[in-house]
Amino acid sequence: MWNFNKYSNNIAVITEDDQKITYYQLGRMQSEFTSLLGTGRELLMLQCSNSLAALVVYLGCICNKKPVMLLDENIRLDRLLLLAEAYRPAWLYLKKGMLQEESAGDYVEVYQDADYILYRRSKSTIDTSYPIHPQLTLLLSTSGSTGSGKQVRISYENLRSNTCAIVEALRIDESSRAIISLPMSYTYGLSVMNTHLFAGGTILLTKEGIYRKRFWDFYRRNHGNSFAGVPYMYQVLKKMNLTKYLFPGTRQMTQAGGKLDEELQHYFGEIAIENGCDFYIMYGQTEATARMTVLSAEDVLRKPGSVGKAIPDGKVLVWNDEDGCPCEPNETGLILYEGANVSMGYAEGWECLARGGMNGRRLLTGDYGYIDEDGYLYLTGRKDRNVKILGKRVSLEEVEQILQEWFGTKISCNLKDKLEISGVADKEEVETFISELLHISRECVRMVEEQKETDEKKY
Repeated sequence: MWNFNKYSNNIAVITEDDQKITYYQLGRMQSEFTSLLGTGRELLMLQCSNSLAALVVYLGCICNKKPVMLLDENIRLDRLLLLAEAYRPAWLYLKKGMLQEESAGDYVEVYQDADYILYRRSKSTIDTSYPIHPQLTLLLSTSGSTGSGKQVRISYENLRSNTCAIVEALRIDESSRAIISLPMSYTYGLSVMNTHLFAGGTILLTKEGIYRKRFWDFYRRNHGNSFAGVPYMYQVLKKMNLTKYLFPGTRQMTQAGGKLDEELQHYFGEIAIENGCDFYIMYGQTEATARMTVLSAEDVLRKPGSVGKAIPDGKVLVWNDEDGCPCEPNETGLILYEGANVSMGYAEGWECLARGGMNGRRLLTGDYGYIDEDGYLYLTGRKDRNVKILGKRVSLEEVEQILQEWFGTKISCNLKDKLEISGVADKEEVETFISELLHISRECVRMVEEQKETDEKKY
């Protein structure tokens, strides 16, 4: 999928210590790593980080048709072990210190580098060479923060189709230099990596947050010109006056991972125009291998609240969920998406990995919205209890289930301006647990006495 030879002399990656890796070097590195995995098609679970080591493993798996499951960098050990039990991976590539001898079970160390250890599972206890569909290339969690067992099955065609469409829609090329400001295990962050490497551009790998001066020093020192963020990040950019670090130099800003407030859309739309920068707003889901629509830079100020039109070779429809008929312009209904990037379906264990595509290139998004008379999509709400917190999709039902498992009592979750938790005896302990589970600040969590059930919305 990535042409390491075509762009062999281009800089593919710049690391936090300013190490520059060419496409030729990156191609050699991914090939050398996958030689450790043999010739079989066995599942590898990768604990992601925005690091060269994790990137090399990911690229190696995709390029050499080794199915890979991406895990959040901060996944809890108990969730990781549950996933390993459900999916029986032959290989684990984990950060040092993650797996201790007493929890390793029948996994044995076969290789290590500065930050990671590669483990191989002994076949003496469990067979790891179970059937895997030949098109399956990637497993992404529907709720990466909690380490959900439910995974989205993504094919090579899904990945390539979405990557090509985004490169075309955003006009990414060899001169594009994107800082990786989002987690690699998050479909949007992964897509930024995929697209820039596909186009022969450069990615700047950092683990720093956007509120750190080191993030912006790294960005400017290495001539970054592309920034991607979720709504919360754009709120921070404005609140902390960090836009001064974007310009001059930034040619492109993109936003996805939740609905952007119209005031922020206008604010950044104007700033972009003033600085000769293109600002794109997008809508996507993991089930569509990242992105489904793009609002062009030319339309950001003209279409407030819109997420644009379908990406190249995609199609967006809005249907009445009562009679199943197409909606008229400006009539709200359920959003459907059609395209080659629609995933193969879900998996909840190793038995599901032999299945073929289940969706017929059509995705029922679970979102409500409407298309205006000019063909632009607007989001209005969510059908189920999946919500976005700091750009990460979180299942409130799953969080409630985990809380009940740990604390032995029914605890209810809701989302307003903060994640609200009720039915709690020890508020301090639960608040700490939630912030660690979801990797969010305790300021994003609020304990309440009781709450009514509502149909919460996410975008």
